[in-house]
Formats: sequence, C-alpha cells, structure tokens
Amino acid sequence: MSTVSLKDIAEKAGVSVTLVSYVLNNQHENRIKKETADKIRKVAKLLNYQKNIVARSLKTSKTQSIGLIVSDIANPFFAQLARCIEDEADRQGYAVIFASSDEDPAKFKRMLDFMATRQVDGLLIAAPAGSESTLRNIKKTGVPFVLIDRYFPGVKTDYVGLNNYDAAYRAVQHLLAQKKKRIGMIGFSTPLHTLQERTRGYRDALKDAGIRIEKSWLKELGTSVNYAEIRASMEALLKLSKPIDGIFCASNLMSGYSLQYLHAQQVKVPEKIALVGFDSMDDFELFDAPYAYIRQPIREMGSLAIQQLLSKLNTENKAVFLELQAELILKHPARHM
Repeated sequence: MSTVSLKDIAEKAGVSVTLVSYVLNNQHENRIKKETADKIRKVAKLLNYQKNIVARSLKTSKTQSIGLIVSDIANPFFAQLARCIEDEADRQGYAVIFASSDEDPAKFKRMLDFMATRQVDGLLIAAPAGSESTLRNIKKTGVPFVLIDRYFPGVKTDYVGLNNYDAAYRAVQHLLAQKKKRIGMIGFSTPLHTLQERTRGYRDALKDAGIRIEKSWLKELGTSVNYAEIRASMEALLKLSKPIDGIFCASNLMSGYSLQYLHAQQVKVPEKIALVGFDSMDDFELFDAPYAYIRQPIREMGSLAIQQLLSKLNTENKAVFLELQAELILKHPARHM
C-alpha cells in the first residue's frame, strides 16, 4: 500500500496542501474554520494517514518531542501533572519523555544529558534545589525551557506555577475561621523558593491575625518525607504545654502521614485539631475525619506550560511569569459502616 501524502488528503478534501499541513500539525487553529479542520481530519483518518516523524525530523531538525524532568514521577502531584502535560502535548503533536531527579542536582544534570541525546525540542523542568548554575547553563545553550511548579528567582526564564504564598495564607485563614489560635505547621527545610513561600504565607497569616508564632509550632523537614518524621513532629506538637489546635501541612505526603498518625492516636479531627494540607491523595479517603486541602490547578498548569514552551519553540519572546491561584477544598468523608 502506498504512503498517503498531504497532497492526497488535500485533493480528497478539496483544499490546499498548506491548509492540510496547518490542520494536521495544529498550527494557526484560530484562523481555520472548525468545519474545515474537522473535514480534513476526517479525510486523513479515512485514508489512514500516518505522520512520518523521522522524515519530518530530518527536514525540520525537530523531533516533535519534549523532555519533562520532575523531582519524583511517583509523587501523586507530579504524576497528575505529567499526565496533563502528556495529554496537552499529544494534542499539539508532541511526545513527552519523562525523568526524575530524585531531588539530586547531580542526577538532574545526568537527566539533562540524557534528554540531549534524545534531541528533545524543549524542556519542562521542576528542578531540585541547588540547580541555579545548571539552569543558567541551559539558557546559554539556547535550548528552550520553561520552569514548572518550582521557581528560581536568580534565573530569569519562563515559569508556570502556583501562587504558593497566597495558597498557604488562605489555608491558615481557614483554620483561624474555625477559631483555632495555636496553629502549627509541618513544612520544609529547603532553599527552594516555592516551598519557602508556603512558610512565609503561614507566618504572615498568623501575624496579620495578631497571633505571635512560637518557635515550637513550626517543624521543618527535608524534601524526602517519611512517616517516622511526621510522627515525631506531630508528637512534639501535641505534647507542648499548650498543644496546637490546628495544623497546616506543606505537602500531600505530610498531610497523609499526619492524618494517619491522628487516626492511630484516636485524636478527633477537627474537634481537637483541625488540618489543612497541600494537595490531596486517594488514601485520604480512608480516614473518617473532615479535613481541608489546597487544590492546585494541575491541568491548567500543565496546559499553560506546554503552550508557553511551544510558543518559545516557534518564536523568540520575552520570559513569561505565570502564577496561578489555588482552590481550598473541604472534605467530609462518609462515615464507614
């Protein structure tokens, strides 16, 4: 069977080859009538048209692939983000190659080298702490990239992520609205600006409410969180001479482990201690207690990041800084029978 060409599709659809190329490569979509685009795609499917990616790569020096490097692809947040990015990239005619840095700057560099061998057209990066010099080097090479989720103030480049300060501030405000006055936080001890902003939001919300923060209320852990650390932190917070009555957790794993500990200790939530976390996990539904969490606009984040990267691939433009707003979600799990 002979290979179906753009010319074959154009003749069958009664349009120009250029128009067929625009539609099948998702270009100039806002300038093409939907009816015409639908007709071209229908004809292409009818003729069993298959893109010749190899030939196109040789002709355009593009591989139609994007590299995505996150800290841990197994983390529920990054797994969801990767899924959304992959879906949007596919709609735009691109494939995504995934890699995890495991919060290790050395491994991050190795993953960048790997992406270079695959000749990806551009990169989406959630880099580990201590990666500023590496990011600056990427800029020097001219490889287009967009930072996603994690922002580095010392590196002037495109960024799409959450307004972490505002999200944390609102989380604490929710606890204050429940008449909680001794609000603790389990956060991160890290130079990552994104995570520092969550702590800053926590501090400012209490300060603006006229509450003086006690040093013992804030527990800061490394980025690789485990249950033993959360248990020790929660025990310390609950054994204070005046125990906390509210807790803000800076990540989904911290929230999950905290709920697990409170459940095991039969601590009533939210009567004795109210909890607000960052992001959610399916496991949260196992705990028979009301809680709240900050929901990040993951799909919007992934879609905007892809769109910005493709914009950089096609035209030279100024760096864009996009901070999205989170949503506070209240959960009231059904009572188990």
